[in-house]
Amino acid sequence: MITAATGAIALVVAPVAREYGLDYFIVTVLLGGLIQIVLAALGVAKLMRFIPRSVMVGFVNALAILIFISQLPQLFDVPWMGYPLVVVGLLTMYLMPRITKVIPAL
Repeated sequence: MITAATGAIALVVAPVAREYGLDYFIVTVLLGGLIQIVLAALGVAKLMRFIPRSVMVGFVNALAILIFISQLPQLFDVPWMGYPLVVVGLLTMYLMPRITKVIPAL
């Protein structure tokens, strides 16, 4: 599971690292962290209450779709044992919450 801020950073830094290398990757992460610290110090988090819940849920769902799509190419051309493991993982995410609440649902 991933939070909105972490997911947004992950979607930005991966292409930066691939296209520009480790130097720009480090600068991007540090700059992103600095921006978050400045916004926290200014109290911008109070403005979050004006963003509707449906917008936040939509953002996180779109983020999940983007992460899923970016991971799809890793699923092709793998040994056959990888596919049953994917099925077991998906079944665990969907069926375990019906059995016990110890493992969080999707």
